[in-house]
Amino acid sequence: MNIGHEMSLLEKLDISRNFLNGSIPPSMSRMASFSFLHLSSNHLSGALPTNWQALQGLTVIDLSCNNLSGRIPSSMWLSPSLIWLKLRNNDLYGKLSSTLQKCTGLFALDLGGDKFFGAIPNLITFQISTINPACAIL
Repeated sequence: MNIGHEMSLLEKLDISRNFLNGSIPPSMSRMASFSFLHLSSNHLSGALPTNWQALQGLTVIDLSCNNLSGRIPSSMWLSPSLIWLKLRNNDLYGKLSSTLQKCTGLFALDLGGDKFFGAIPNLITFQISTINPACAIL
């Protein structure tokens, strides 16, 4: 199924806890109306797609408790509407990009259980009320 083509008007998707496997399809970037993506507690694997900048209305991303690996693409931080990002308990790693500072509406960030290192970029300009880097290497 080409989810980006067949469901291009979909606004919210919550298919958490469904034993899904495989990778997140890059075609999801064609879902211009997308605002809510909740794919937690599945068996998704592979790298995160790199084309998040196309999802300008995306406010909530929860990809926690999967087997996703690699670095967070800097395009993930380019969504001006993003307020909630939960990536905990995957196999993500690397230094947090300074591009994170462009997500000025970010309210909650949960990276616990992953392998990030270095300083968390200056969050003074954020409205952030919840940050959970627990279990991460900072």
